[in-house]
Amino acid sequence: MSSQVRLLDGFHLYDRDGREIGIPSGARRLVAYLALTRSTLPRGHVAAQLWTDSTDSCALASLRTALSTLRHLGCDVIDASRHEVVLAPDVVVDIDHVLARAHALCNDPTAAPDTADLDAFTASLLPDWYDEWVLFERERVRQAFLHAIEELANRLTAAGRFLEALDTALVGIRVEPLREGTWRALISAHLAEGNRAEAIRSYRTFERLILTELGVHPSDATSNLV
Repeated sequence: MSSQVRLLDGFHLYDRDGREIGIPSGARRLVAYLALTRSTLPRGHVAAQLWTDSTDSCALASLRTALSTLRHLGCDVIDASRHEVVLAPDVVVDIDHVLARAHALCNDPTAAPDTADLDAFTASLLPDWYDEWVLFERERVRQAFLHAIEELANRLTAAGRFLEALDTALVGIRVEPLREGTWRALISAHLAEGNRAEAIRSYRTFERLILTELGVHPSDATSNLV
């Protein structure tokens, strides 16, 4: 079994036997950063990204401390040379699988829709972490998940699985209430099922929402549905 890093809905690190390992904050941030980048990076670059309030020498010292802590705890999740660091290639990271599934739904017409994906698609990347690099990655992941939820709803509608399509679209709307594409997926599911009144009711709800929140009207692509 490989070591595992989980970043969705909180940071967790597991050893090869599946036991969770508690590590200090600096080491957690280092593992999370390398798990997200999946690249071999210069030590100076990593130190500067993670310890932004320190001088270069102090940041590098903090990096050395984090690496030493991981070694002391027997965590073989980082390969470190004199000049570079990278996440060990056999470490399993949860976000890799979920993002791959999201991209498959959006780009591979043969990918079968599965509502079991919804739990992962509604998870948040490292909630309560506010480092600049985390905020950027969290938004990147959030956008991928929103696209995947929208596409999942549309594929379920196309497959005639209307109840699942409606539930999926409503989950997406709960995550991002102002996303027009997800509302369009909801309206399309109602129409495909023959429920015109429900489709119009959903349209009117969305219309009021974006008028109130943004002062704009639904796009022609949404209006033309009804």
